[in-house]
Amino acid sequence: MSDFVDYARTLMDAAKGFAEKAEIEKRTDQKQAFLRAALLHGVSFLEAHINEISDHFKNRSILSVHEKGVLLEREVRLEKGSFRLSATPKFSRMTDRIELLLKKFSDDVAASKGTWFSKLQAAIDARNRLVHPKEVHSLSHIEVIGALQAIIDCVDALFRAVFKKPLPYKGKYMGGGLDL
Repeated sequence: MSDFVDYARTLMDAAKGFAEKAEIEKRTDQKQAFLRAALLHGVSFLEAHINEISDHFKNRSILSVHEKGVLLEREVRLEKGSFRLSATPKFSRMTDRIELLLKKFSDDVAASKGTWFSKLQAAIDARNRLVHPKEVHSLSHIEVIGALQAIIDCVDALFRAVFKKPLPYKGKYMGGGLDL
């Protein structure tokens, strides 16, 4: 495994550690801080893996330039009659990137999505409410644990679709986060 994948793994270990701290915390403000940290670390784990998987295709011809643009989050420009990736960032929704990878590499997209996809969308919505706050938002321990499991299931589905093998350390989850 690359150093980056190891780093991504530590993000999930931290997420689980924060979730474990939240479960035993009595003070509401501290509990919410731990739950927020768990969710943010979990979504960072997801995005790290999506970026790592997408980078595998940056120099390969298996994807069109437009597909690479979505996955690598780069603008596609028409230059001298040909479409080319530019260095200009063009952000894509995480779920669009996930669905593109599943559509391109999975034999059965619906089966690949399983039950985790709707839970993942709820997790991303919760994360967006945290990083773009417009009102008070509290998280529950059950909500965060469900989000972390959906994130792990998503990354596992991506590994199975793209690499035809499971996420190498999936069996380790959900227990055993960092001892914070």
